[in-house]
Amino acid sequence: MYPGVSWLALPMYSVGRKAAGAGAAPRALPPFLILAAVCALLFLLVATPEARAHSRHEGSVEIFRGAAGPYDLLVDAVPSVGFLEVTVVFEPGASGAALPYEPRVLVSAMRGGERLGPAAAVRVASNEYAVVLAPQSAGEWSLLIAIDSEAGSASLDVPLVIAGPSASVPWTAIAAGSGLVLPILWLIFAPRRRSARPA
Repeated sequence: MYPGVSWLALPMYSVGRKAAGAGAAPRALPPFLILAAVCALLFLLVATPEARAHSRHEGSVEIFRGAAGPYDLLVDAVPSVGFLEVTVVFEPGASGAALPYEPRVLVSAMRGGERLGPAAAVRVASNEYAVVLAPQSAGEWSLLIAIDSEAGSASLDVPLVIAGPSASVPWTAIAAGSGLVLPILWLIFAPRRRSARPA
């Protein structure tokens, strides 16, 4: 009867028309709908990976930019205990361009007697390669990157400071959880409040 309108919207549409025909003031949107819309928008903003640019990733720092052998490189990292993500960008001035070679990238990290890797980076974009390591201690580390392809070989030894666990409030997780929990709580308690009102 109303193309494109879901059955959930039909009762509100009908009530609105009857009320308008009787000369009554239009009914305000139920608070639940407003709350659900706000929570849904908030959830999408904080939970969708595309909402956060690869900038490179949240918490990343640039640790090298320049020439290494025949390559023009940008290297950044997300340096924290338990999670060290390293991204190597070839030809950073030509973002998205296909490379004329197929590089093999090996990444290691060293601190005192602790050594991680070498681990092979995987391609995450046409000119980007990334790898994740798991350092178990904070402090000054040496990041070793070895690159080899038909264009030639290169190596980097870059100092890197690994940060300890963050004590910041996880606002992203809180906001995402609220977007799911609040509408459920409203559905549970709103009918009880209406039934408790005197006739």
